[in-house]
Amino acid sequence: MQHYYKVRQAVCSNPNTSPKILEILSGDRQKNVRHFVAKNPNTNPEILDILGRDRHENIRRAVAYNPNASLKILKILAEDCNESIRCAVAKNL
Repeated sequence: MQHYYKVRQAVCSNPNTSPKILEILSGDRQKNVRHFVAKNPNTNPEILDILGRDRHENIRRAVAYNPNASLKILKILAEDCNESIRCAVAKNL
């Protein structure tokens, strides 16, 4: 299944993908798949709360830009050590 990550990535980048499918793919081992889940406008705030704590900066940054991100995770990301993530939070508020 590892070699099908580009298919999963394509599914996550589709704005018509259902929140349930995005929830399932949010736990993917491939960081690029999780990144596209974090960027998707259909991703539920609860999933974004989890992804906002990911160890990969690009995933946290995608959460910070996502309009569905909760105020709770945005407050956490506003104190991130990465400046670009803090800037993304500022642009999302």
